[in-house]
Amino acid sequence: LAKHPVTITEVRMSPDLRHATVFVKPLLGRDEEAVLKALRTNTAYLQREAAARVQMKYAAKLKFLADESFDEGSHIDTLLRAPHVAQDLDSD
Repeated sequence: LAKHPVTITEVRMSPDLRHATVFVKPLLGRDEEAVLKALRTNTAYLQREAAARVQMKYAAKLKFLADESFDEGSHIDTLLRAPHVAQDLDSD
């Protein structure tokens, strides 16, 4: 993980605050699978570190997922720029 800077793009907490889904994106999008594997391998350590820094009754169980929203946004942008879509948007 030291070689791969990671951005945490979103954290979704369960209503009881016992589970946290952490969406991550490696900077420059490189080695995403390796980064996710490293985060998942070190989940227990990261949970302990988070619990030590956040004063809560329970420490949240962490689940790491790749953030695909950037890829999805890029795909939608590409679709909107397609000539047949652009002409429909410009006709208004």
